[in-house]
Amino acid sequence: MLNIRYILIIALAMFMAGWLCLLTGQRNASVEIYAVPKESAVSLPKQEISSGPMRWQAPEHWIEQTPSGMRVGSFLVNDEEGRSLDISIISLFGQAGGLAANVNRWRGQIGLASQDEEEIEKSITRITINQSVVTIVDIKNSSADSPAGIFVAIVPHGDYRYFFKMTGPYDLIEKEKPSFTAFLETVNFG
Repeated sequence: MLNIRYILIIALAMFMAGWLCLLTGQRNASVEIYAVPKESAVSLPKQEISSGPMRWQAPEHWIEQTPSGMRVGSFLVNDEEGRSLDISIISLFGQAGGLAANVNRWRGQIGLASQDEEEIEKSITRITINQSVVTIVDIKNSSADSPAGIFVAIVPHGDYRYFFKMTGPYDLIEKEKPSFTAFLETVNFG
């Protein structure tokens, strides 16, 4: 017995294909629909999200979280006022969208407007850690009731970019910067 949803999908596909044929002048074209059994599906090899085993030594007061989604590492830092700072580590292949696109996405996450590439270039710093040039992005939204911030270290390794990112109250980010930098110095790509 055919499912009504399946019938509606087929009818919609045929309707759309008919209009496409009319619009493109393909009056004698025909549409064929095939059903492929699940058993014949091809399974692809699992793609690695990192370029090798990565190790680090996190500060003792950082609470390790189970990585989820794109994260290869995740931590939480709580202060005495009950506020939290989220620390994430993400690995992406290639240029990962580019610096300007990433910075503007992060700015949008804390309610700031986008900047052009020239403004972004002026606002970042580059440091060397373990023989890698690390791009530091420090963003603060002072207009919020409780100033929010994002602090990111972009570490290149092989064909990958690793994004070490702190997000939360900006004063907590400021307090955590020395621990974060010390943490970055412990990262070993094996």
